[in-house]
Amino acid sequence: MRYRACTSADIEFLHSHVISLNPELPKLSRDGLKNVSIITPLNIEKDRINERGCKHFAEDTKQELTHFYSVDSGPAGVNLPVGLQKEIWSLPPSDTDHVPGKLSLCIGMPVLIRYNYCTELCVTRGQEACMVDWKESTGPFGQRILDVLFVQLCNAPRIVKIGNLPDNIVPIVKHANKLTLKLLRLDKAISILRQQVHVLPNFAMTDYSSQGKNRDTNVVETASEGVLWQPSESIALQAPTRRRKKEKCKTNKDRVTEIPTLHYIISVRPVGPRWDHKDWNCAYDSFIAIVYNTWLEN
Repeated sequence: MRYRACTSADIEFLHSHVISLNPELPKLSRDGLKNVSIITPLNIEKDRINERGCKHFAEDTKQELTHFYSVDSGPAGVNLPVGLQKEIWSLPPSDTDHVPGKLSLCIGMPVLIRYNYCTELCVTRGQEACMVDWKESTGPFGQRILDVLFVQLCNAPRIVKIGNLPDNIVPIVKHANKLTLKLLRLDKAISILRQQVHVLPNFAMTDYSSQGKNRDTNVVETASEGVLWQPSESIALQAPTRRRKKEKCKTNKDRVTEIPTLHYIISVRPVGPRWDHKDWNCAYDSFIAIVYNTWLEN
C-alpha cells in the first residue's frame, strides 16, 4: 500500500490496526498476535524484546527456561578466565555478531535460524521454526551446552523429511565462529572462538531480516522505516502496528537506547502531504515526509 494512494478510509483503517490499551483496538495478547515476531529497526531493541518474550512464553506455557551457554576459547584454544567468560556471556547477541553467549529455551518456543546449515533441507538463515527437543552436554565451566537442537520448520517452502524424524523436524548442531569483541574495561578488542547453535528466540526481528517473508500478520514498530513497506508483504490485510513506550537501557558500549516495552498506546502521527505523482520512490517519499513533519512541528 503506497501512502500517496491512501484515502481517508485507508488511513482510518490503518489507525484501527494500532496496538492500544483501548479495548476496541487490537491487543498483542489476543490469539494470532501473542507470539508474532515484532518488526523493529534496531538490533538492541530486538534483543530486549526477545529476552522478555522468552520469560513471558515460559510463564504462559507453565515451563521453566533452560539456559544453554556457548563454549568460548582464546586464540590458543585455552579457556578464558572465569570472570571474563561470565562478562562475555552476558553480552547481548547484537554485540557478538548475533551468535548468543546464552540461549534461554523451552519446548514450543519460536526461534529463528541464523546460519545456512543446509539449503537443500530449508535449514537456512532467516528460516523460522519452533523448538522441539535437544541433546546437551556439560561445558568446561560446568555450564549446560547444546550439542543438537531439534526444531520444526515453520512455513517451509516444501516438506522436509530426515530419516525417522517427523515431517519438517530438523537437527541443528553447534557451529564455530571467530568473534572480535570490545569490552568497556579493556583497552583493546579481544578475539575468541565461539561454539554455539546458531539460533535466536523469534519474538522480534529487524526490518532488514523481515524482508522477503510472506507473513499472515505483521506487528510493526511504527518508529521503523519498515512501516512503509511491511504491510504490503502481508498475505492478508491484518497488519497491526504499535508505538513504543520509552524507557532507558544501557548496553555494553555504554550507549543509552530507547527500547520498547510491552505496554502500548495509540500511535497518532501527522498524515503528511498527499503524493500526486505515481513514480515517487520510497526514499523520496520518506525525505519529503521528514521535511514536512519538521516544518509542521516547528
